[in-house]
Amino acid sequence: MSRLSAAILATTALLFAGGAGCPDNSPDPGTASGTCEPLVLPDPPPEAVGLRLVDNTQWVLQGPEADPWEAQRPADKIPCGEADVLIEELSAEDTWYSVSTANCGYITVSQPLLHDIPACTDVLVHLWQFKFSPPKSTEVGLGYEVIVTIGDPLEDGGEPLLRLAGDRLPGLPEDPTDPNDEPKSTLFYEVVRTQRAYTKGEPVYYHVSNHGQNSWEFLQLRFIQP
Repeated sequence: MSRLSAAILATTALLFAGGAGCPDNSPDPGTASGTCEPLVLPDPPPEAVGLRLVDNTQWVLQGPEADPWEAQRPADKIPCGEADVLIEELSAEDTWYSVSTANCGYITVSQPLLHDIPACTDVLVHLWQFKFSPPKSTEVGLGYEVIVTIGDPLEDGGEPLLRLAGDRLPGLPEDPTDPNDEPKSTLFYEVVRTQRAYTKGEPVYYHVSNHGQNSWEFLQLRFIQP
């Protein structure tokens, strides 16, 4: 296990414990979405113990013809290739998918959803953004967008399962002139409530558009409850 992997496991273990439930009247998979109860999370958020909804060894790089966001790709973003991704197998239960943006800045990968998901179901999207590495003078104003979604976003017309975006990468120093204010890695442990039902086999997309040299780790997408 790498030093980075051990650090993430330790951080996750310290931050999250507990459980959460879903409404008893969740529609069956494939039915139209109902009105979901608002998501109110305990502090700390619940630990996800349910089935995994993707397999991190099965992500497939999407070329321009299959990428829903290709038309929006900035001209200065070099597409990432197979050499820019790493599958890190920590154990039989834990495998992470890492995208390094050292030599590129844009990637979309996809795979089929492993299980049906009823509407109004709580799922975990778990990501890790490794700290930015170039000199501090280049760190200001670096935008990013990371999307995790199920189904064709152009056809569904709805909000993605998770979207992280901003004009400045997470974890950058607040004061670039302070030698003690170093870049930091950021853990995203996001519990979201599905607003519609999803069917096994629908495409799951993981999309990263990033300025600068760092990496984005896809840890897991899974049910909160068994």
